[in-house]
Amino acid sequence: MIIKYLWYRLYRAALKSGLKETPFFLASLTFSLLIHLNVFELSSLLAKLDILPFMYRTTGQAKVMSIILAVLSYIYFRGDRAKAIIDRFSQETDKQRKRGYFLFIAYIILLVVAFYVLAFFKPGYLPKW
Repeated sequence: MIIKYLWYRLYRAALKSGLKETPFFLASLTFSLLIHLNVFELSSLLAKLDILPFMYRTTGQAKVMSIILAVLSYIYFRGDRAKAIIDRFSQETDKQRKRGYFLFIAYIILLVVAFYVLAFFKPGYLPKW
């Protein structure tokens, strides 16, 4: 539910941009970027806590993960599924829309804050496994 709503908000933002012919693609691409940042943050946190090794030891691993997430999100959010999500969330009331927009902005802010907090949590420490 939350994932679908996040994609819907990104789709609505893409509709308001200058590129009106590709909102499905832009929303899926932005969604995969946000999920990729979540995975990166989780991987760096687990590495700094010495629980698991850091996933992105080379740039090739990061590129492969980015491509995989972009393709999976594009495949997941296309066709009838995207139309069903748009139909479902376009019927929301003003109160629901404001609450959802607030949660969307809070998610983005928390994502950025977590990125910087992780940078200063054991600064420069990513163990070699």
